[in-house]
Amino acid sequence: MAHCQRPDSQLPESSGALSWPTTDADVYRQLRSQECDPTAVCDWARTRERQLCAHWIVRACSDYGFREDVPAAAVLFFDRLMSRVRKQPGMADNRFKDIVLMFVGKKIDIRDRKHSSACEIICIVCITIAAKKLEPRMSAPFLGDFEGYHSFADLRSIETLVLNSLQWDLTSCTAVNFLHHWLPRLELQHREQIQILGNKILLRCLSDPELAQIWPRYLGAASVVWAHAVLQLDAGEWQKSCELNLHEVESVVDCMAAIMSDEYPEVLERRRSRSPVTIMGVQDTISSTIPKIDNSPQPGLKRPIPQRSLGNDHSGSEPKRPKVV
Repeated sequence: MAHCQRPDSQLPESSGALSWPTTDADVYRQLRSQECDPTAVCDWARTRERQLCAHWIVRACSDYGFREDVPAAAVLFFDRLMSRVRKQPGMADNRFKDIVLMFVGKKIDIRDRKHSSACEIICIVCITIAAKKLEPRMSAPFLGDFEGYHSFADLRSIETLVLNSLQWDLTSCTAVNFLHHWLPRLELQHREQIQILGNKILLRCLSDPELAQIWPRYLGAASVVWAHAVLQLDAGEWQKSCELNLHEVESVVDCMAAIMSDEYPEVLERRRSRSPVTIMGVQDTISSTIPKIDNSPQPGLKRPIPQRSLGNDHSGSEPKRPKVV
C-alpha cells in the first residue's frame, strides 16, 4: 500500500476567478485540491486511544442519524486537531490522556474532569462542527443539545479552541466524497446497494490504523471495488471511466476484505484464492493492529444524547464514552 501513501505531483494551479465545477473532471479536480494529507496522522494512528475515539465518533453519528460524510469529516477534524496539538511546545513527550487534559485546560476548568470527559468533549465538538457544515440546517445539532454532560459555556469554549487550533480550515474532502463522486457512473440498478456497502466499509475504515494513512481517493475507489466484489459484479465498465488505475488499490481492497470478513467471509475467500500470499499477510496485519472493541453498554459509561430528536430512536442501549487507558 506504499504507493497509495505517497502524494502525487502538485496539481496545476488554476488561474483567474474561481468557478463552479461543471464537468466530472472539474469535480474530481476540486476534490483532489481539497484532499488532506493522511500521513499527518501516521505518528499516532496505531494508538488505541485514536482508534477508540474514531470508533466512538462513528457510533455517535450513527445514533444521531447523521449522513455518512459527517463522521468521516469529524474524524478528519479530530485527527488534524490532535496532530497539531501534539506538535505544540511541551506536548510531544506526553501521553494522550495528558495531552487532551492540557488542551481543554486552556479554556475550561479541568480540576474535576477525568481524561475520558476531556476526550469526550473534543469528540462532541468535532461532530458538531462537521454536522453544522454538512447537514441541512434543520438536522444540524446545537451545542446546547449536549448540556446534559457538559455546560454550554464549556462546549462553546472548546468549540472556539478547536476552530482556532484548526485555523478555521474546515476543508473536509474524505473518501465518502470520492465514493459519491463515482456513484452516478454505476449501473442504476446496483447504485443504491453499492452506495450502502461503500459507506459501510468506509466508516469501518475510519478506526483502522493502516487505512487511516491512505489517501481518500484510493479509499473511495477501493470501496467501490469491494462493493462490487460483495455483490459479485464486474467493475469493468466503471473502471474504464475511473480517474485512477485500479491496480493501485488492490492491496487496499484486500485490507477491506479482511476487515469485513466477519460479515462477508466469502469475499475474503475469493480474494485469498486469487492472491493467497498477499491477502494472508494483510489479514495478519489487520488482526494484529486492530484492538478488540467492546460495543456492549456498561453502567456509568454513557454518552450525552441530544435533547432534540434528530430522526433516530434513542431508546436503545448507548455506546460507551471514549475510554482513555
